[in-house]
Amino acid sequence: MRRTEYDAGQAAKRLKVAAAAFQWARHTGLVPAPDVPPSHWSRAAVEALDADAIRAAMPTPPISGGAAADRIANALGTPNVIGEKANVTTFVVLRFVDRGLLVDLHRIDRKIALLTQRQTEPDRDRRRARPPTPEWTAEPGTGPGRLPACVHHGTCVLAGPRRRPIGRDEARRLLADGVPACRRCRPDNRLAFLDPGA
Repeated sequence: MRRTEYDAGQAAKRLKVAAAAFQWARHTGLVPAPDVPPSHWSRAAVEALDADAIRAAMPTPPISGGAAADRIANALGTPNVIGEKANVTTFVVLRFVDRGLLVDLHRIDRKIALLTQRQTEPDRDRRRARPPTPEWTAEPGTGPGRLPACVHHGTCVLAGPRRRPIGRDEARRLLADGVPACRRCRPDNRLAFLDPGA
């Protein structure tokens, strides 16, 4: 008995092309929409298709479901690690394909790269705009004309928001004038400052 209608897998087998190539050709419009409800092609429609054109339409060879799962997991920033439970499985990839959400990983990879670039550009600009961390800072004292309240190393977490950057020589001079050194970052030790009054 001769078959009179074909689903996608049967049509690909009849044409001797990979199922992925047939799906790709269908996605690009090389294979027309099914002509027999619900989603089958008639024998005449399948025989009219050009198998060589379908094979040639594939931009890259298809990859396995496992490789697709690994690519998706990497793109999401949660790579699948061998020996551990997979973050993205082949089953998930097959569900994406089944729902028509996943057809061309090459296009998706390009889009992810573009989006990643767009997201990292503002961070890069923010880092460029940030002034360099000073080597030493002085926390201002209270009242006009007062000495600073404390001298800090530039990376000290205890330095207040109103701190001002100072140079190495000014830090040593302030310490010599009696401005206290921060007890956490110990700029006096880092500057090898010995208190002349001690």
